[in-house]
Amino acid sequence: MKNPCFRMGTNLENHARTGSNNHDYAFWTQPAMTHTSRGRAFENHRNRVRAKMDQAAEHRQEAAALESRAQSLRQTPRVKGDAEREYQALRIERDNTISVGSPVLRHGWAVGKGYVVKVNKKSYTTEWEDGSTHAVDKIYVQYDPSRQPREASKPYPFKKVMWWPLFHLAITAPSATFCASIETASATAIGANTRMTGTLTRPHATLLTLS
Repeated sequence: MKNPCFRMGTNLENHARTGSNNHDYAFWTQPAMTHTSRGRAFENHRNRVRAKMDQAAEHRQEAAALESRAQSLRQTPRVKGDAEREYQALRIERDNTISVGSPVLRHGWAVGKGYVVKVNKKSYTTEWEDGSTHAVDKIYVQYDPSRQPREASKPYPFKKVMWWPLFHLAITAPSATFCASIETASATAIGANTRMTGTLTRPHATLLTLS
């Protein structure tokens, strides 16, 4: 099967030979004597030439589209490769100044400030001021000289706080005080009951004790 571009070029050459009457105004404007055989033959010939010219215009558009696509396919790998090499060089440059704990600025599709918590191959995992932690490509991150670096193990003051021990202490401290009061009251009542009956029973203390 022949190349479409080769076939298209051959068709355009054929149309160029048949379209030699493009600038012959007499050929296109003179009336055809359709009441005679010669006139009808001339009219049919002119219609065939017009149809071939229309077809040639369509082929030219198709050839231009194929040429544009071929040009794009030839250039895309080179352009993509050049861009990737530039990005990689920029990542290496970023690694020379940015490490774990470095203050950084994010630019591009979003902006923000944060601290790097992990250095990946092509990105930095960063804690941002909005409380989120996610990775951003190194080409969109730059060092922030207006802030001091942070220690790698030091978290944000509003994150990674162990709230559960404080909550547990707040709940259990009043409960322990209340239970001690119940035990004291129960012991007093049981002592009085013992003096009266001579027996020791603690059903109420067992029911009122809170765990």
